[in-house]
Amino acid sequence: MQLLGSKAGFAVDPSSPAAAWVRNNPGSPATATVEQRIARVPAAHRVAVVEKEVADDIRPYLDAAAGSRAQALLFADADRGAGCPASSGSYRSWSSALAAAVGEQDVIIVLRVAASEPGGRECSTDPRPQVTENVVASLRASARNARVILDVSDLAAQSVPAVQQFLDRMALTGLTGIAVNVGGTAPDAHIADTVSKLRRGNLLVVQDSSRSGGDGPPGCNSPQARLGPQLSLSPDAGWVQKVWITTPGVSDGPCGAAPGSKAGEFVPELAVALTR
Repeated sequence: MQLLGSKAGFAVDPSSPAAAWVRNNPGSPATATVEQRIARVPAAHRVAVVEKEVADDIRPYLDAAAGSRAQALLFADADRGAGCPASSGSYRSWSSALAAAVGEQDVIIVLRVAASEPGGRECSTDPRPQVTENVVASLRASARNARVILDVSDLAAQSVPAVQQFLDRMALTGLTGIAVNVGGTAPDAHIADTVSKLRRGNLLVVQDSSRSGGDGPPGCNSPQARLGPQLSLSPDAGWVQKVWITTPGVSDGPCGAAPGSKAGEFVPELAVALTR
């Protein structure tokens, strides 16, 4: 099984937070560094819009990827308030909109699973495994050339057994792999033990390597974080596939090296620090 389906590599997202900042700040001392080291590097396009906006949000990116014969990579938030029961109509319709917008294109979709249970204590059982299973099935049925990777990073931060239990409770049919360290700053050595405990059959393990180049412990806006490898891929299922799933320079929140920032905000000082 191979993650890379295109001969031209992965697609660059022209609407990424880094690219948008570069366009809006042409005269900043940080612009050249941010543009060359981050904005021009292939990374996933994040899908975090309501159902009716999904197609308009992703089609320009997918069309550009197709035009350049590059591999499209989407990071889709799989926490849509599924609630109880797990067959929430709003969740299904959102995933259907995503599948319809993807169509027949060869796309890798990273689906995020939140650490908290939709519906909280009102749910007699955790609905996330079934909800996620339904979304994967919907994507595979309507977007037949899509490859789906399950992002379990939030659960892994909670505990590795939580991820193991989650995976044990859902059918893995239709999944290409699982993703770890998405949005995280953990270096390779820190991730290795987690990966060994989460492997399932021939499922690929994909690591968000955008901020994994440091040698310090992981942390919120860690000042020791550095840019990680842009791409490190192999057809070997035992290999940890590395690709940028999140944009370096986007703040984790008011913490660490950016105490005055907001979560999701692009901070050029953070971005430049990652390149050192």
